[in-house]
Amino acid sequence: RERVGRGANYRWSQGTITQLTGAMNQFADRGRAKSRSAFDPAPPTDPSELKLLSPEHGRLERSDAGAEDWKRWGPYVSERHWGTCREDYAAHGNSWIYLPFEAAHYIAYRWGEDGLAGWCDRSQHLCLGLALWNGQDAILKERLYGLSNPQGNHGEDAKELYYYLDATPTHSYMKMLYKYPQAAYPYDELRRENFERKRDSLLPEYELLDTGIFNENRYFDVFVEYAQGDVDDTLVRVTAHNRGDREAELCILPQAWFRNTWSWNKDCKKPHMKYSEPDKRIEISHEKLGEFYLYVDGSMEVIFCENDTHDARVKGGAVSPYKEAEPVAKNEELLVGGDFRCLEPAAWYELHSRFGTKLGPKPPGMAQETGKDQGFPHHLSGRTSGTFKDGFHDYVIRGDKAAVSTAGGTKAGLLTRQK
Repeated sequence: RERVGRGANYRWSQGTITQLTGAMNQFADRGRAKSRSAFDPAPPTDPSELKLLSPEHGRLERSDAGAEDWKRWGPYVSERHWGTCREDYAAHGNSWIYLPFEAAHYIAYRWGEDGLAGWCDRSQHLCLGLALWNGQDAILKERLYGLSNPQGNHGEDAKELYYYLDATPTHSYMKMLYKYPQAAYPYDELRRENFERKRDSLLPEYELLDTGIFNENRYFDVFVEYAQGDVDDTLVRVTAHNRGDREAELCILPQAWFRNTWSWNKDCKKPHMKYSEPDKRIEISHEKLGEFYLYVDGSMEVIFCENDTHDARVKGGAVSPYKEAEPVAKNEELLVGGDFRCLEPAAWYELHSRFGTKLGPKPPGMAQETGKDQGFPHHLSGRTSGTFKDGFHDYVIRGDKAAVSTAGGTKAGLLTRQK
């Protein structure tokens, strides 16, 4: 955590990730010619004149010609991978409830990744992202929070404030802003209030600003910038501003991790990261991606864990580290306000248990089966000891030193916190 006064900045000194070996694959940027706009005009007739328009036009020309793969890296990490059909292994096909937000911090994904200010290669072997902690939340802020279709009064909806500020076509420069409250994030309030508003479709959505969490400017503006010096040379800068009039704590944890492919494919060689103290760099090795270095500037604590599902936590039945919302109290107005059979099976099943036969026939129990109910059989790592995906969460928030490693792993973090 870094104590930041009014108007002060916290800057993560630029980290550099550079490829060492591995031939660059030829590629085809299909469809680009059909996607040009007034802000991306067609090149001059003479290709040799293209690079003279601007450095970015030069990069585009070399990228389109297949000479330099400038789009090998980019913002290809999902904002939200939890609650999607890609990770749904339930028979009823209700992807909203199988792998919810509450389980995303300890269940390793099989078919993708998500993250805050995410960046990765086009095959998503290696990802970069950011985690934050204000000293108040029960979980790290490392992915966007939102409501699933049964929870939101107008369907699925992200309950965050973030802005994409700048970008070039080749991703040679990108910038985003995330607004992080200094008080505890109102997860339960957002979920409960929006569900209550389902009784009237004309009621507006209950947004993060409506909670008053940003009153008196008590929040951080966190800027994340990516700049490419070369095709495989990326510089990252994180800058945080305290917009309030009081000092506040902030923990900044830039992360690099491999998408898990080794737990589901035994023929896949497990990649690895390790820290070289003399060189102040993390050595990254992946059989398909090649060899990379992640350089560390400044004084940071380098920690590692494995991007594996924490099987013991799954078997223990723990889904959420923060308090779950209480069920909506029985209210006849809810029944008058609409037909709740339009809800997803899980929400309908829970409502039926409270309101009885007025909602129609009782759905079968299997219609509300979640990954927790099944024990996430398709996402297990096969291990119950060592470090896991939730290692950074347990170390930063709970102080569990056994949850992380200093030797190496498949997920690396650069931790800065000062009391």
